[in-house]
Amino acid sequence: MKSTTKEVVFWTPRVICVLFAFFMFIYAFDVFNNEGSIKEIIVDFLIRLLPIFILIVLLFFSGRMPWLGAIVFNVIGLSYLIFYWGNFSFVTFIGVAGPMFIVGFFFLLNAIFNDEINER
Repeated sequence: MKSTTKEVVFWTPRVICVLFAFFMFIYAFDVFNNEGSIKEIIVDFLIRLLPIFILIVLLFFSGRMPWLGAIVFNVIGLSYLIFYWGNFSFVTFIGVAGPMFIVGFFFLLNAIFNDEINER
């Protein structure tokens, strides 16, 4: 495997996952448009940040065990499709589940070619 291909396979899932977490982080700020007490707003904000923290922790462990990332991120994408089918438009599914499937696919490639990628 070429060194540039190794770099792409290694860094793509990590970069996409961080960008997706940042994307979700931006949407967490819409809680400040709601009316309510400051306590309710802060609690709602922290609840919306919880999936982001989970994604970052999963990314941390997936970096050391790429097979775990391959399984977990594909399961996240699939479960989003199953639980929310019919509630949102197709574009929403592409925007939310799509990155999870891409990250899972690249972690699968990481797991398959782990020895070659670690020779970098």
